[in-house]
Amino acid sequence: PTVPPGLYSINLSGKTVARADLADMVEEFLETGQTDPGRVIFEITESVMVQNLALARTNSERLKYIGFRFALDDFGTGFSSMRYLRDLPVDYLKIDGAFFQNLERDKVNQSIVRSMVEVAKVLGMCTVAEYVGSEAILNVCVDLGIDLVQGYHVGEPGPIRQLQP
Repeated sequence: PTVPPGLYSINLSGKTVARADLADMVEEFLETGQTDPGRVIFEITESVMVQNLALARTNSERLKYIGFRFALDDFGTGFSSMRYLRDLPVDYLKIDGAFFQNLERDKVNQSIVRSMVEVAKVLGMCTVAEYVGSEAILNVCVDLGIDLVQGYHVGEPGPIRQLQP
């Protein structure tokens, strides 16, 4: 998958993911006509997703059916089990920024990231590198086949009003 312009990521907390009525709340909000589900990615951390696997799967699948997408955030921290990737209904795999510090020199992290990217590709997930802070790290990301990057090298965070037309 690619990221269309005007795409918004929303981080969901563990408390929110654990709500049995999450999908109902989102569907109710959609009735206001204010949101295009295709422009929203819900981000859930790996540890939260795994701790509430059954409920997270149910809510994710229901919301994906409507058109929302999901990202597994901070992958590689927390439970860090590649086994869960196969069973989680996510579209984007956001690899934790800790793997990208000194990536241009760290052959072990390059190998770890490469394996994450390969598994994600087989599962049809788009990969995202967090905390890309230099041209050298960006180049390694390209070499490793990462789809998307975020970090100060490619753009500083800014107020949402700067993004609105």
